[in-house]
Amino acid sequence: MNSLKLQRLQLNIELSQLGSINSVASQECEVYVAKYQEIIENKKQIEEEKKEVLNIISDISLRKKNIFMQAFNKVSKLFTKILNEISFFEGEIQLKNEQDPFLDGLSFVISKKGNIFGINAFSGGEKSLVAIALIFALQGYKPSPFYIFDEIDAALDMKVSDKLGEYLTKKANTKFDETNQEIEDIHHPQIIQISHNRNLVEYASKVYGVTMINKVSQIYELPNGK
Repeated sequence: MNSLKLQRLQLNIELSQLGSINSVASQECEVYVAKYQEIIENKKQIEEEKKEVLNIISDISLRKKNIFMQAFNKVSKLFTKILNEISFFEGEIQLKNEQDPFLDGLSFVISKKGNIFGINAFSGGEKSLVAIALIFALQGYKPSPFYIFDEIDAALDMKVSDKLGEYLTKKANTKFDETNQEIEDIHHPQIIQISHNRNLVEYASKVYGVTMINKVSQIYELPNGK
């Protein structure tokens, strides 16, 4: 009995040391628990929304890459074909990073007589041909009914000018429908070429000259167009 009394006394002393009891502690605890549960639910909702946004971003990125690759593959194919038509060498466009084509740029692989060259090793005329082929390849992906070229042949020699003239004549006789597919019953694209190169001019269906008389520009038709 004495030990029980002693234990009871000890417990009473410890209880008195705890101080007064907070009668609203349980209510406050419930409030904090409710707030905690609310935070957990909000966190869960935010994580789900984040996952949805990331899925949308991933889907858009994949679609963007697929659309780009479709365009790139067609432009690259057209570039190779056109460069072969207007020049005496071959070439293709390559992606520097095929896994992420938007991270790096493009490179041109040009071969001449079986040897591969960097574009920086080319002459001004050869660089012009690469640029012309790229422009026509891009336009070939989404053709326009109207083209204006200003002395794109300035750095070209006679033989290459002839090849370019043949290509422009062929292009002017190509027809497209509303989906950019070649057909036979739609208007031809119209090409206006400004040039001082007689070899190229001879391929035009119409030739117009411009001269200045008394500080006034005069336009006249030349008879040597094909």
